[in-house]
Amino acid sequence: MATDPDFPPRLLAIFYSVFDDITGPKILHRCPLDFHFDFDSISEYVIPKRQHCNKLVSLSTGEYRIIGYPTCLIDQSKYPRNALIFNLCVVLEEGGDTNCYIDVVRRLARNLKALEEQTAFLSDEGKVWKLWSIMDQLLEDLNNYCECMIPIDDENIINIKLFPTYRTPQRAKAWQVPICTSMTKLKCLAHEMVVPFIDGINSVKRISELADVELALTKKCMEHLLYYNCLIMVDIFQFSNCYTVLHDISNLEISECLQAECVAYTSNSHSPSTGIETILNLYKSLHQEITIRQWIAEHRSEVKGIDIRRFISFGVIKGFLYRVMKYPVLLNPTSQKVNSLTKFANGNHHMDEICTEFECSLVEAQEALEQLGVEYVYK
Repeated sequence: MATDPDFPPRLLAIFYSVFDDITGPKILHRCPLDFHFDFDSISEYVIPKRQHCNKLVSLSTGEYRIIGYPTCLIDQSKYPRNALIFNLCVVLEEGGDTNCYIDVVRRLARNLKALEEQTAFLSDEGKVWKLWSIMDQLLEDLNNYCECMIPIDDENIINIKLFPTYRTPQRAKAWQVPICTSMTKLKCLAHEMVVPFIDGINSVKRISELADVELALTKKCMEHLLYYNCLIMVDIFQFSNCYTVLHDISNLEISECLQAECVAYTSNSHSPSTGIETILNLYKSLHQEITIRQWIAEHRSEVKGIDIRRFISFGVIKGFLYRVMKYPVLLNPTSQKVNSLTKFANGNHHMDEICTEFECSLVEAQEALEQLGVEYVYK
């Protein structure tokens, strides 16, 4: 059984529709029996014309997402209109990630097509009634166990398993800092040499150095962990960083669950917890023209009970705090002798990247850049 509460998205219903020679598209079986929706408004897409069959169909009714694979079997001697058009569709709530059901409906269509070709399972009224019990078991087993194995006869079986789909991960950068979101997955999937150094402080490059693992291999390891949602990436925390609050701060203002998580995560273990109203005001006081060091000096009494590093990372992780990056640009690039540093002063590389690349502090990098003559762009 799946342990992720968001996987799989729950099946609300399954229905089997056909093109009836007299009445046109209609639902022959539905499960559960008391599930109803406006089929007429979508029937021409669920049971399309022959030339549009054998393609995946995903429809939104506003409330529901319906996924099917309309199939057309042509046989002039077997079917009244020379063809049988059918579709076994799954129904889910609109808005969820339904990608895991795409392969399911394709496989079910192939299974039913094979059964029809072998035994006339769909066109024989004495056999097609069995389809309802198959749909009922599909609905129950996929919702409860994410898989099902349903014997049809001595030679055929429907075997379905749901697998989560993952988005292509972002490329891991040397200056990024990985933060673990699932220690259990991390220990199972990660190279054992890098795990001890994933602490929310070390950058990818620093982890590579501490673990004595090539940087390219460390990046691949991080991308692997990002793919399986074991990590998220944040920027290097420094007191010279600048942040600005985004409109998504409203999520923290209205969600009591998120507020409790914020207070617990950001609290300094050596001081009493800071109230959520104070925390909200502190977030809103951040802006792109003030560094964290300056901000702390202005709010020294309010931040006593807060772990500043975790306070900042919580806002970045939850998406309502944005790091304002500093990009150097040469004022007169044509007058400068090209070297390794000037190549990074073209407005496309921020200071975190430059410091990581040259293994120097921010102060050292700024002094070297200022000697070349640069201005800074903030974005």
